Amino acid sequence: MTGLLYDPNRLAAALSEAGLDALVATTAANVRYLTRFGKPGRSVAVVRRDDPARPILLAPAAELDYLIEDLAPGLAHHAWGDFFREEETGAHLDEVQLLVASAHRNRRPELDRTAMIATAATDLGLQGAKIGLDVAPANEPTLTEALRDHEVCEASAVLPRLRMRKTELEVARLQEAARIAESAILATVAIATPGVTQAELATEYRVAVAREGGLLRVDSVSVGTATVFGNANLPDSVLTPGDILRFDVGAIYAGYQSDLSRCFTLGEPSDKSRRYANAVIAGQSAALELLRPGVRTADVFAAAVAETRRAGIPHYDRTHVGHGIGLVGGYDAPLLAPGDPHVIQEGMVLCVETPYYEFGFGGVQIEDMVVVTDGGWRALSRLPRTFETL
Repeated sequence: MTGLLYDPNRLAAALSEAGLDALVATTAANVRYLTRFGKPGRSVAVVRRDDPARPILLAPAAELDYLIEDLAPGLAHHAWGDFFREEETGAHLDEVQLLVASAHRNRRPELDRTAMIATAATDLGLQGAKIGLDVAPANEPTLTEALRDHEVCEASAVLPRLRMRKTELEVARLQEAARIAESAILATVAIATPGVTQAELATEYRVAVAREGGLLRVDSVSVGTATVFGNANLPDSVLTPGDILRFDVGAIYAGYQSDLSRCFTLGEPSDKSRRYANAVIAGQSAALELLRPGVRTADVFAAAVAETRRAGIPHYDRTHVGHGIGLVGGYDAPLLAPGDPHVIQEGMVLCVETPYYEFGFGGVQIEDMVVVTDGGWRALSRLPRTFETL
């Protein structure tokens, strides 16, 4: 099957390493990863080790309309329960309507989620198989009951390990999410004049994300000393000359999220603002210079902190200087942090950032999205890595 978000060969190898015959995914992110079905709910995905490119989606009949939004071409899908959508005999249906109508006709109203999963396991020939769940079995008692005739074990680490390294399709979606966020940043900067409020700036950002075809992930657009508050906003704060305008924002495209940061100043900045902004840019540059396959994530962290201190913030400290990113629902591994056990791998998409916050002053930050290549990295975000004056 083409159009999968994941690499079937890597999945088969991971299941083999874990000693599993099949994997059942239940979390919204993992179901989407295997099937591209994007409705958070009670859907389940099942994939066999010996047929890794043909996952199966099991969904409630009431959620079948979400098939039209994003689905791996040729994906097998089955529905349980009932939902009433009528179909006039002989009505002409276009391809999109036919997709949902066909699934609706074939729904199994007599089955609930437990019975549907048990039926699917039988149909897939998994009798006696060792099946991994992407959550602890105790967290899915009905699913565990459905598979009581099988050997069921926790396999919550399998898909997160795969999701650390992105396929070309995933990278394309992440890059589009980054483009949307950057376009929205520029649209917001265009209205950044003296007297504009944080609420007006954040509203412009949200509207611009929608205009560019994305969904909102986060709209932290802060001004002045309120830039100290990270992702929290003060709607009544007002932009005045000399203020820092800080973006820590993101967008969602086809289930994938962006996370970016830029700082601007309205008119000439103070010496401290310029020095601190340039210092965090230097720290991020040091992290990026070291970023390549085989390097420890902890070493990337150390390089960023050391250079930020040397470049102008001698007391600088952080818990991390970046993280993996992918599907909506939290960050992916790794974390660019002292205690993180990972090494950088080709295909990782990372947000590399060096924020600094100080009460009474505010905050400065830069954050970019990059994909790790065989010899280094390639930027997915395109805005200049500078502290610009408006």
